[in-house]
Amino acid sequence: MKRQFTFMAVSAAFMLVCALPCEALVYEVGDVNQDCNVDSNDLDLILNGWLSSLGELQFDPGSDTNADDSIDVWDFAAVSQGWQLNDHVKWSEAVSKVWLLARALHTHCHYRNQDAGNITMYVLSASDLELDPGQLDGRWFSEGDFFPMEGSVFFPPGPLRFTITANRPDLVCSPAFKKFTYQNIYAETDEEIWMEGKTLAWIIAMSIREYVSHYEYHMWYFDPILEAEDLGLRRNELEGFYFTESNFAWEGSYDAQNELLDFTVTATAPAGVGSPATLQYTQETATGQNDKENWWEGERIMGTIAMLIRGYVIENQHSVADFNDLSLAELRLDLNDMTGFHFSPENFSWTGSYDEPNDILEYTITATAPDIISQPSSKTLDQDSQLWLTDMQKYLEGRAIARLIASKIREYFAQCGCSLPNFDSIALPGEIGLTGDNLTGMYFSHTGYADTDFYWTGSYDLPTDELNFVITAEKGPLIISPVKITLDQDGMWAEYP
Repeated sequence: MKRQFTFMAVSAAFMLVCALPCEALVYEVGDVNQDCNVDSNDLDLILNGWLSSLGELQFDPGSDTNADDSIDVWDFAAVSQGWQLNDHVKWSEAVSKVWLLARALHTHCHYRNQDAGNITMYVLSASDLELDPGQLDGRWFSEGDFFPMEGSVFFPPGPLRFTITANRPDLVCSPAFKKFTYQNIYAETDEEIWMEGKTLAWIIAMSIREYVSHYEYHMWYFDPILEAEDLGLRRNELEGFYFTESNFAWEGSYDAQNELLDFTVTATAPAGVGSPATLQYTQETATGQNDKENWWEGERIMGTIAMLIRGYVIENQHSVADFNDLSLAELRLDLNDMTGFHFSPENFSWTGSYDEPNDILEYTITATAPDIISQPSSKTLDQDSQLWLTDMQKYLEGRAIARLIASKIREYFAQCGCSLPNFDSIALPGEIGLTGDNLTGMYFSHTGYADTDFYWTGSYDLPTDELNFVITAEKGPLIISPVKITLDQDGMWAEYP
């Protein structure tokens, strides 16, 4: 009768119980006695039958690992190849893969999914988390052993609450599975921990560059003027499994006239983490850890171009035969918007059209990889693609709608020949030729005064031709900060955090 084993593993970390008969298990070739551990006991069994053959008293079929009816050097090699392999060693591979998966989950929920609202983790795949094919595959565990996951994140993104279940693959005896939650995810080496710190430092560096490219303020120093929220970094975005916002500091200056950016982002190791004690990114050294992270910068810029194309359509309300025929100024796009640490304006091109009568918008934006990126060599984004946008980029739509409202107000008073000591968004929308459709985009809408992201007040005096107004765009439901922005008759913008 074949031997039966029952395994039980109970620990404070996992509190799991697994009981399986041996018929359900697959053993390492060198695990002669099938105790899930290749060790000296297996070697002793090989030596006991050394050089014996089928039919001899000394021969034990269990020691004949390659079923060639003899116990010889090939069986000894099988034990050597699997020497000291056991379930503990094999589960350490799962721990490493879970750490990789958890980091990808954190990035997806807090950085890469800012316009998708609530996230149910059960439906997420490795591809959704931008993990490369085979990245979760190891010697024993594979991608399918870790899905589906459990948990959800609600917008705005809060602390991650999830469970990753790693199921026992072949060649692992016990337990049948282990559950890893947000409370017991851990990395095995300082190098793995610093992967998280480097990713978050790179996100901060990109956010600083994006901030100055959008606003082009002349700031000699921006520490401590620019807080994380000012940079478009949301609550919990810098809260990892080891690193938190308190582990990061940044300082620097920006000369808008000469477009000179100088900054340093410093990451300090969390308690208990060894070398290095700190890591610094500057405007010259900031980079992602791999092709995927470096492509984030290119995708951000593609998102800006897409939002400015959409903004042009909203603001101008006429057909466009080819967006490629429009100047950068017409798109409100400048070279600084397309310049990053690795990407530059020559990496981007676009084409497309807008059919105003039928309200059909089509475009394709192409980005070619800079030298630092190996693959893919290019990426495209079209009108149906998911956009990875920051709140700053989403407000480009709000700004376009606010400028449309401003132009319609000016047109109205240029034609009506009347004074209005007080006007507002209740009394005026129909008269200035605006409807809810005109004022509705992907992130902002206007469906009436009680349910709107836009409102305005002002006055016009005909004898003096003096026009004053303030147009307010309040954040839509998928935007965190700022709460609102305003545009006045002089074209001046103001933000309210």
